[in-house]
Amino acid sequence: MTDILIAFPLGFFYFIVVIASGFWISRYFCFLQENILLRFGFAITFGLALLGYTWSILAAIPHAMQTITIFILLTTFMILSRRSFLTIRNDGQFIIKNIGAVFWPTEKSLRWVAIPLVLYLLMAVPLAFHPMGTDALAFYFAQAKLIAYAHQFVPLSGYESFSQIPLPAELSYSALILMGSEWAARFMTTFQLWACALLMAGCVYHFNQNHIRRAWLAVLLLLTSTGVTLLVSDGKTDLYGAMLGFAACYISLVMPLNSRRNMMLLGITVGLSFTAKLSYIPILVPMIGFIIFVRLWREKNFKEAVLHSLMLGLIIAPCIIAAFVPNMAKNFMAYGEPLAPFFFFNPHYYPPFLNQSWFSPEVTEYILSIYPIAWTFGQFPMQHGNLSPYVWATLPMLFLVRWKKTSFGALLDNKSVLFAFAGGLGMLSWAVFYSSVIAPRYIFPALFAFIPLAAVGLDRLWEFVRPQRIAHFVLIGIISMSAILVVVNDLPSVKRSAKHILQGPQETQLRHLDYAAKEAETAMPADGRLFLAAWERALFEPQTMNCMINVHEQKVLGSILDSSKYWQTLYDFGTRVVLVNKAARNDVFTILDSGQKPYWLGIEAKTLSNDYIMYVMVPNSDAPPPKWACRETRKNYYEPVNIE
Repeated sequence: MTDILIAFPLGFFYFIVVIASGFWISRYFCFLQENILLRFGFAITFGLALLGYTWSILAAIPHAMQTITIFILLTTFMILSRRSFLTIRNDGQFIIKNIGAVFWPTEKSLRWVAIPLVLYLLMAVPLAFHPMGTDALAFYFAQAKLIAYAHQFVPLSGYESFSQIPLPAELSYSALILMGSEWAARFMTTFQLWACALLMAGCVYHFNQNHIRRAWLAVLLLLTSTGVTLLVSDGKTDLYGAMLGFAACYISLVMPLNSRRNMMLLGITVGLSFTAKLSYIPILVPMIGFIIFVRLWREKNFKEAVLHSLMLGLIIAPCIIAAFVPNMAKNFMAYGEPLAPFFFFNPHYYPPFLNQSWFSPEVTEYILSIYPIAWTFGQFPMQHGNLSPYVWATLPMLFLVRWKKTSFGALLDNKSVLFAFAGGLGMLSWAVFYSSVIAPRYIFPALFAFIPLAAVGLDRLWEFVRPQRIAHFVLIGIISMSAILVVVNDLPSVKRSAKHILQGPQETQLRHLDYAAKEAETAMPADGRLFLAAWERALFEPQTMNCMINVHEQKVLGSILDSSKYWQTLYDFGTRVVLVNKAARNDVFTILDSGQKPYWLGIEAKTLSNDYIMYVMVPNSDAPPPKWACRETRKNYYEPVNIE
C-alpha cells in the first residue's frame, strides 16, 4: 500500500518535469505552437522523449543509473525549463479560456461526444493500475525491473535477443521504479495516451481552420480504436512510439522546408520514433519521404523536387542515426554487437529476429485479400485490437465535401488528404515487407494518418443528413453512444484495477503465476538458480530474474533427449528449482521425468495449479559440485558465476 501512496505524488512530479522540459524544447519551433492542443501534446511528447533518451544514455554506462542521479537530472531539467513555468503562468488566463472552449463546446450536441471522451482520458489514470498483460509480464516490465535492479542495462534471461532493441519507454519505467514506486511507472501509458489524443485533436483543429467538432470527432475515432485503448491497461509501451511517430508526421506536414534546424528536429523525432518501435522504419520512411517530396513538387518541377528531397534526406539521416547511439553503446557493452539487431558480427550466437512471419502463406494471402479492412475487422492471433470501424465507414462521405480544387496535385495541397495518401503508402510498404504480420501497434503512424480525413467525412455526414430533425438526431445518438461506450466498456477494467491495488491479482492465470513465483523463490537456496519454463518473468524478484537459466543454456538443454542427462545438465548450471508452465512449455514438462535422474539427486515435485508444476532439486552428499551458482558480485547484486 505504501508503494501506491508514493505513486501519485511521484507520478505527478514526473509529469510536471515532462511538461516543463517538453515546453522548453518545443518553444524554439514556432510551427508547433499553432494551438493549445498541439502545445500540450508536443510538450508531453518531447518531454517523455527527452527523458527516455536520457535514461538510455545512463543505462549504457556501467552503474550510472542510480536513484540520486535520476533525481539530480530531473531537478536539472526543472531548472533549465523554468521559463516554461513563466510562460504557462503568464498565459494562464488564455490557456484556461481555450481549454474551456475545447472541453465544453458551445455546440450542445457535441458535448455528448466531448464529455465521455474527457472522462475516458481521465479514466486512463486508474486504468494504468490494471493487471498487466502477458507481453508486459514476459518482457517490457520485467526488463525494466531488472535494469533498475542492476543500475545499468543487463539482458533479460530468456529474452537476450529481444533485449537488443532500443528501450527508451522501458527505461522510463526503470527510472520511476528506482525512484521508489513500481506503480508510478504504470502512469507512463496514461501520459502517452494523453499525448496521442492531444496531438490528434490539435492536428485536425489546425488542418481545418480551428474546427472544434472535427477535432473531437478525430479523438472519437482514436479512442474507438481498440488497438489503442487495449494498450492503456496492459503494460505495453507501444503508445510511446505512436505519439512520436504521429509527431514526426505532423512536423513533416507543416514545418518550413528551408530551415536546417527544422530538418534536424524532424530527423531526431523520426529517429526517436524508430528507437521506440523498430517496425516504424518501413512505415515512416516512405510516408515522410512522400510528404516532403509532394510539398516540394507543388513548389518546383519534378526533377528539382527529387534532388531537393535527397538533399534534405542527407540532413535527416545523421539525426536518425544519432538517436540510435545510446542503443549502440548498450549493445556493445552487453553483447559486443553495436549494430544489433540489424547486423551481427556473430549471427550464430545472437540470431536476428526482425524477419518475422506469423502465418502460413495461405493465411497471409487471405490477409492481403482483405486489406485494408483487416486492420478493422481482423481477429487474428496476436493482433491485439483494431482500428475504429468509423474510419473506413466515413471515408466515402468525403464525396459530399465540396473541394475547392479537383486536380490530384491540388487535392494534395490539403494536409489531411496528403496525410491519408502517405498513410496508404506506409500501409502498402508494410504489406510488401511484412505481409504476414498484422497488429495495429506495429503500424500506428500509417493507421493514424487516415483519422484526420475520416473526421472530415464524419463531420460532413453530421451536416448533410436530412431530414434534419430525425436523421440528425439518429446520427448524433449513434456517435454519442459510441463515445459513451468507450467509457462503459472499460468500467469493469477500472474495477479490476481497484481490486488489483487493494487485494492483489484477481485473474486466475495471474493469481496462479503470482503464487508459483512466491513458492519458487521460497524453495530456492541462497546460491541456487531458477529454470523458468514459462514466458512471464515480471512477478519474480530481480535477483531471481538475473540468475535464471539464460537462452544459451536453454539451447544446450533443448538438444538433450535423455531425462537423466537433462537433470544432470540443469544441476551443472546451478539450477535448484524448475518451474514449468505445462501449457506454454509442454516440451520441457514431457522430458522432466523425476524417476529418471542421477542417483545422487533428489527431486521433489509439487503441483501448484492446473498449469504450473515445480520441481525442487535436492542433491545428497555424493553429488559433485555444480559448475555455476548465483553469487553476490557487488553489494545487493547477484548474478550467475562460474565456480569450477
